[in-house]
Formats: sequence, C-alpha cells, structure tokens
Amino acid sequence: MSNLSQFRTVIKSVQRGVIVLASVATNAATITGVDTSKTFISYLGHSVNDDLLTSDSQLKVVLTNATTVTASRSGNTSTPTLSFEAIEYY
Repeated sequence: MSNLSQFRTVIKSVQRGVIVLASVATNAATITGVDTSKTFISYLGHSVNDDLLTSDSQLKVVLTNATTVTASRSGNTSTPTLSFEAIEYY
C-alpha cells in the first residue's frame, strides 16, 4: 500500500490571467506574489478582434517581478487578448 505523502505535488500555485493590448504596445496584469526564482510564465495563446495581427505577430509575456506579468508586442494595429499562466514551484 502506498503512503499518500509520496504523491505530494511540487507545484505550489498556478495563476491564470489575460492581458489586453488595446492600441498599446505593452500592458500588465497583477498576480498574487510569487518567488520569481521558482516561477515561470506559460504563454497560452491569444485572440484578435480583427485580421490586422501581421505587425503584432511578435507577442511575448514575461514575469516582470513578484506580482506583475507584462505582455508586449512589436506593433499596435490590432487588439490582441493574450492568455497566460504563472506556475510556481516549491
């Protein structure tokens, strides 16, 4: 028989959010504080309100600090909504 403590997770928290880049090149979202040395950001994709994403195709999402996730792009001709998740480990 297994001891349940063997199956403890190494993931401390998962936070998901969206950032809208409406006529701006960068925007940010606030998350609950994390240890930046034990957290990574996963870009989950985006949606757009029109077909003008060509100049905005270089989208990125980064963990700026313990409570801020920042999205940026190369242009500002469309309004993409980017999804992300912050995964923090023990």
